[in-house]
Amino acid sequence: MARPDVLVSNFDRDSVDDFDTTGDNVYAAVIELADLFNFLEGNPLQSAEQMTSLLLTPTYPYWDQILRDFRELTDNEWHYTDDGIETIGVEVVSVA
Repeated sequence: MARPDVLVSNFDRDSVDDFDTTGDNVYAAVIELADLFNFLEGNPLQSAEQMTSLLLTPTYPYWDQILRDFRELTDNEWHYTDDGIETIGVEVVSVA
């Protein structure tokens, strides 16, 4: 199967039902998955489990990690949380 010359995303979607991640064309399926992920970022579903199951099967090696990330988003009004850098101590090595 030859790679298409141009991979085009279609962001004009109204619901998750508008995505087709099936078929024999691997490149088209990958683009659809990427588009679906982007769609879900702007149009989250009721639960992280619903969103993860649209993208992956539970046997996927990174299922737990992606589910955890979606839970972080859905539990925090669709924002990632970042505590930032915590400074534990400062040591003066030299003074000029």
